[in-house]
Parts: sequence; structure tokens; C-alpha cells
Amino acid sequence: MAPRLRELSDSAWDQALAAFPRATAFHTSRWLRATAPGLGYDLSLQALVEGGRVVGLAPLATRRRGPFSLMGFLPYPYVGPLASPGRLAPLLRAMRRPGTVTSRIEFPPGADVDSVALALAGYRVIDDTTMVVPLAGRSEDDLWAALDAECRTAVRRAAKGGVEVVQADEDMVCRLMPAMQREAYTRNGARPPYDERVLRAIWEAYGGTDDARFSAAVRDDRVLGVQVMILRGDTGFGWGSATRPERGVSPSTALYWAELRWCIERGVARADLVGTPTPGVARFKRQFGAIPERYVVGQAQSPAYRALSAVRGLVADRRAARAQPA
Repeated sequence: MAPRLRELSDSAWDQALAAFPRATAFHTSRWLRATAPGLGYDLSLQALVEGGRVVGLAPLATRRRGPFSLMGFLPYPYVGPLASPGRLAPLLRAMRRPGTVTSRIEFPPGADVDSVALALAGYRVIDDTTMVVPLAGRSEDDLWAALDAECRTAVRRAAKGGVEVVQADEDMVCRLMPAMQREAYTRNGARPPYDERVLRAIWEAYGGTDDARFSAAVRDDRVLGVQVMILRGDTGFGWGSATRPERGVSPSTALYWAELRWCIERGVARADLVGTPTPGVARFKRQFGAIPERYVVGQAQSPAYRALSAVRGLVADRRAARAQPA
């Protein structure tokens, strides 16, 4: 009989995560329940059980587009299946859902991913990179010495310029942060991945707990930026940041430096700064002593979906051509 998945309660899911050392803060039921519904996803926490033992976990986040279903494509990384050695292939088979035309799954840094199993399941294997600051056994002085010289100058300039990093309150996180994200994405002609509903849900799930750090950079009673880090185990995950340009100072540099200092105070061993979407972002994170770490992404599309995407591309090209002046 083909292996089948079994839905777990939130508490059973979180308990099962303990058997998978590469599980991240983004795998926890608290994070997924706070974010997935506001992003338009149906969420089901499923386990592959063999001989009474959980050998795989699959956070199935799906959404509908007309008659089709999409799996994954969440705007934060690493939320893919977790499998015991040799069990990724049956877990991928069990994850298949009728009507799913495209799927994206991501694996945490350091995970031992069976690329052959991914390919046989129809996934294209993609390498991605995040940036991690190693903190175990390091003091604040050690961390300061590891900063790039320009980074130290920017930290000093921000402090001299009156930028202070404080604990963010509800209004900063739930109202100002999404507003700043909209401003930044609009400048680049894009839509922000999160809105007020998601930010409020994250605040309600993590505000006032020891599992998250909500920071704000302020100057003359003006909020210049808000940043959020989520903790799990010995790792801090830099989930989100939003800033406004400020002449002469860098709110982002001040926020990252304060976040890393907080991690050292908490005894955090690793600060995952989460992602390198552009070379500029990679350079910015590298100046804090961050080291690139590879992680694996799998993406699959059905033939019908590829054909539909090709047609949409042709239609878009023709519209753009017609819009050009003669």
C-alpha cells in the first residue's frame, strides 16, 4: 500500500518537529497559523507515519487560482517537507494532490536533501543562498571586530545622528511596518507580500513573548524602520524589515546591529539573516560578518500549467507591442 499522510494537531506537529534538527521557526504551527491564512493559503499539517513513528512532516500550504491549486510559494523560505534519512521519496509521493499544477518546496540550510528523489518526483532542483552570522562563543566585542569597516562607521554615524533602536510597540508593527513596506515596494513597482492582517497576526502570536524580537529605529520621535526576528532553538531568523530613507544615516544598519547584539545577550548561536534576493542585499548582510549558506529549493509544474504560462507570456508580449507608439 502506498504511504499516506495523517493530519496532526498543532501540539502534535510541534512535538514531532523535535525529531528534525533542521526544522526552523517557519515550520512551527504558531508561525504557520499566524501567516498562512492572511496570505490566502489553506494549511494542513501532515505527517508520514511508518511503524508508529513519524518519518516525515509536510506543511501543506495551498491556494486556488480558478480550477487550479498551487502548493507552496510562501513569501518566507525553508517551509518544505522534513524527512528522515531515505524517506523523502515516499513523502513526496504522499504529498501529491489532485488538481495541483505547480508546487514549490524549500529545505532549510544544512538539510541533507536527496536531489535524485526530488528529480524523480518531477521537481527542478534550484540552489539558493541565505546569509548566517555565527555567534556561538562570541562576545559583542568579537562581533564588532568582525564587522566591515564601513559597517562600523555606519553604526557610529547612526548613533551620533540620534538614531536609537527601541522595542517596537503594537502600532509600530501593525500599522507603520506594513505602511513602510508598501512605500518600498511601490517605489519598485511591486506589491508587498504582507499586509496589516498578517502583521497583526504575527504580533498577536509573538508579541510579549521571548520567542521574537520586535525592534524599531527612531529619531526625533520619528520611526525610521521596524524589524522582526523570530527565534527557535539556538537560531534567530530575521524574518522581516521595513525602513524609510533617512538622510545621513542608515536605519537598517542600526537595526541589524542591535538585533545581533540582542542575539548574543540571549545566547543565540546563529543569526540567519534570511535570503539574498539581490547582490546588493547580499553585500549589505555580508558586512555584518555573515557567511553564505546554501539551501535547496524544488519547483514543479504540470505540462498544462507550463502551456498556460507560455500562452499568458505571449499575450502579455503582444499587448506590450501594441502599446508601443508607432
